[in-house]
Amino acid sequence: MKKILLMMFAFVSITTFAKNGEQQDLVVPVELQVDTIDPTVDHGGPHKTPIQPPLIYIEDGTLTFVTPCDGCELRLVNAEDEVEYHTIISGYMLELPCTLSGCFQLQIISGNYIFFGDIIL
Repeated sequence: MKKILLMMFAFVSITTFAKNGEQQDLVVPVELQVDTIDPTVDHGGPHKTPIQPPLIYIEDGTLTFVTPCDGCELRLVNAEDEVEYHTIISGYMLELPCTLSGCFQLQIISGNYIFFGDIIL
């Protein structure tokens, strides 16, 4: 049931239209991959299910966290592998600074896991 509600929320969010019939800016899901920061750290044995990345959407420089990420570290890394923005996530929405523009790798660090994907601002 939760999956159906989540899919309905995503569908409604992505298919919004303006009153004049033109399509507005779409809410875009951020495709994230997962990796371990230190593979030598023991996690207490193998997991029964794979680690799932958080579900995040971006629209006009605002990140919406469908999956809670409170307390996780968020970084935006540029093409030169330099961290241009860094913060600790709190809440379900995060407005990124309007001074940032271009292509970045979004990184979310939670314990020994890093979730990463590309975004364009």
